[in-house]
Amino acid sequence: MTDPGRIQDPLQRAVFTALSAADAVAAALQGAATTGALAEADHRQTFDLHREIEAGNIFEPEHIPAIRSLSASLEASIQAATISHFHYDECDMSDGHQEHLTAQGQDLVILRARLNALAHSLAEVQNHRRSKRIAEKLRS
Repeated sequence: MTDPGRIQDPLQRAVFTALSAADAVAAALQGAATTGALAEADHRQTFDLHREIEAGNIFEPEHIPAIRSLSASLEASIQAATISHFHYDECDMSDGHQEHLTAQGQDLVILRARLNALAHSLAEVQNHRRSKRIAEKLRS
């Protein structure tokens, strides 16, 4: 695997990082689909995103808000996969309340984190592209 720190061109480094993040999202999507963690409402969005990742079409600016929206939409499913119970422990500063995630909830948390990383990486690519256009305009 290539170390992104060794890539000299900042735009190419940002693209490499975004592609790596996309690979991680694709793996997390596969994991969430395998365990049945995704809510029915999220299936279409995740299918479309997976298709765009596989085709390498994720670098258009409109994908960033869509990815962020998908990430935010997972919150309800994560909450549904969170099990809360009371376990008394006199030494527990939280008064004994405990929460844990089911395996499906853990898959969704991983997916959400990877989606957020992908959105951040894609925004960095867009910032490089915009900064180049702005610099060229200022030079002329």
